[in-house]
Amino acid sequence: MRKWSWIGLIKRSTILESAIFKHGSALLLTSLLALGVASESCSSPDSHPSSGRTRGVGQDDPLLVPSESQTAHLYLRPSPYSAIYVEVDAAGGLEPDESMLLELTNFLEEHCDKPNGIEIGPVEVLTEGSAENEYALALANMDGPPKANADCAYLYVLLYDGTLLKNPTNTEPHVDISCYSSAVFYDVPAVRESLPSLSRSGQTTLENRLLCHELGHVLGLLHCETESCLMAERLIPDPSLNVTLCRRCEAELNFNKTASDPGSVVEFAGPLLRRREVAYSVFYGPGWVHVAFAKPAIEAGDVLAEMRRQREFARPGLVTAEFGENTQERADALRSAYDDRDSYVRQFARKAAGEARQEP
Repeated sequence: MRKWSWIGLIKRSTILESAIFKHGSALLLTSLLALGVASESCSSPDSHPSSGRTRGVGQDDPLLVPSESQTAHLYLRPSPYSAIYVEVDAAGGLEPDESMLLELTNFLEEHCDKPNGIEIGPVEVLTEGSAENEYALALANMDGPPKANADCAYLYVLLYDGTLLKNPTNTEPHVDISCYSSAVFYDVPAVRESLPSLSRSGQTTLENRLLCHELGHVLGLLHCETESCLMAERLIPDPSLNVTLCRRCEAELNFNKTASDPGSVVEFAGPLLRRREVAYSVFYGPGWVHVAFAKPAIEAGDVLAEMRRQREFARPGLVTAEFGENTQERADALRSAYDDRDSYVRQFARKAAGEARQEP
């Protein structure tokens, strides 16, 4: 069995994106910042050169998905994946109705250039409805695209009941945009409890709109300053408002579709994302970043199996590392030079990559 080193939570905050409803001065849902800390607003680092809008994180960080290789282009562009496969898991009694699946499909078809279309797999009832938190629940249930759909970008939607979780990190619909932005977490009972008193059809419309808002984050959009936009930080609880993206958000998606190829080192490996570097690989899963320096190269299936086995530890910002016999001694020596729990693995990654590039 391979040995994993537990690094702990990365120092840099992991940012989650969600929507909140506003009704006068009362907040019916709260937005959030890193590690499940509630806040009335959501801050995000960096600016996009084309729009001045806030963008993703990870610039020059050897562990996080680099901003120039955000995963959004994997969904927006016709290559390297010609289709999108959506896996939807739901707790018993919380299965999505046809309108939600239709909204999901229409939103992706409208904004993603996929010649082979959008496929939603059969909705599966969670085999394990209780867990430590929503990230552990996802690891226990997500399957990834069928082998026949290897040419598909992968998206996971989890409709769960947060009351069954021991320590949920957040009860609002959210996407972890810093590391694993390929999953939408949606606590259905919490959303329904927070919605204003409307007809059932009105509530359904708002629930579907929240899902589309989170899909916007998957496609790389952050919160918008235009109050009527679907990506507004605070959605107005009126079924006739926040229906579509504003011109600015549409323009940003179009820019990202047509901008020069980012030369991404990020790809799908089953349900995980994998970043290939010269001297190491980084695997991203729900609430987990795993850095593998070991040789021979570790398989994504082995990483997923280990994440599942220890899924109760999953949370935003968790980092583990695997050095192997060829690198463990050097890593231990470097670790003693750093006080915090994650700087040494970043420095090791930089050193290993630099040395590999200098090799003849």
